[in-house]
Amino acid sequence: MRQEWLSAMKSAISEVLETMFFIVVDFGGAAGPSSTPCSYQSRIDLVSQQQGARITMRFTAPFALALSSNFLSKDEGKVPEEELKDVLKELTNMIGGVFKGHIDKGSTVWFLGIPVCEALSSLPAGPFASVSVHLDGAYAGDVILEVIPLSR
Repeated sequence: MRQEWLSAMKSAISEVLETMFFIVVDFGGAAGPSSTPCSYQSRIDLVSQQQGARITMRFTAPFALALSSNFLSKDEGKVPEEELKDVLKELTNMIGGVFKGHIDKGSTVWFLGIPVCEALSSLPAGPFASVSVHLDGAYAGDVILEVIPLSR
């Protein structure tokens, strides 16, 4: 299932970025440290009756600004930080929705939570799967999938 989810995540990222943000990315190896640090993080939770999952997306400042600029049709220098964070939450929501569509199978139905944009925290202790995202060969950020405990 890990590889299936990773493929579904790459597909969701590509579909959303190409269609809604006019950006084509490629994927590197596992998430990890880079010479270009990430400045922004957004996440969204998915829950089924059997398990929970979390998508955490980390972005470098230049990539976050390019995304926001493209989505809002504004010059990069004219995107206020609050709007940039709103765009990152919307991106995370869209990717989460497309990903959910890929992993909904038979009797397993996933429910999508509300996206949040937050201060960077440490990497999860044991991510289920992760992938680095690159734009024009430059590191742009990481997408991390985690299996999380259900709160009942």
